Amino acid sequence: MNTAPILATVALDRLPIPCIVGILPRERLDEQEILLDVRLELDVTEAVEREEIDATVDYAALADDLTEFVISEKFLLIETMAARCARRILEGHPRVRKASITVNKPQAVPRAAGTWVRVELEQA
Repeated sequence: MNTAPILATVALDRLPIPCIVGILPRERLDEQEILLDVRLELDVTEAVEREEIDATVDYAALADDLTEFVISEKFLLIETMAARCARRILEGHPRVRKASITVNKPQAVPRAAGTWVRVELEQA
């Protein structure tokens, strides 16, 4: 029997979140939609063996949690948003070894196809 860990990437792509974000006066008043990409690296060996959601990351619950968190925080910078989301995931999900969060703010530079920041954090 192979005892090597089964490593996986769990992802959420382009999770839309309407929120207050930005430093400009109009951005502090009007919601704008950001798109959140989440990549989590974790050992899913136990989840594969048991086939139980509590042995992995429930990505539907994660999407709900991150949505509520981003809406409630009203961040000034998308850099802060990405870093705080990554920290929240690592603190709440000890199985996750690495979290990569990309925040895309489509309206930041209207001439650009996208404006985004990516932050990657690893468990200590």
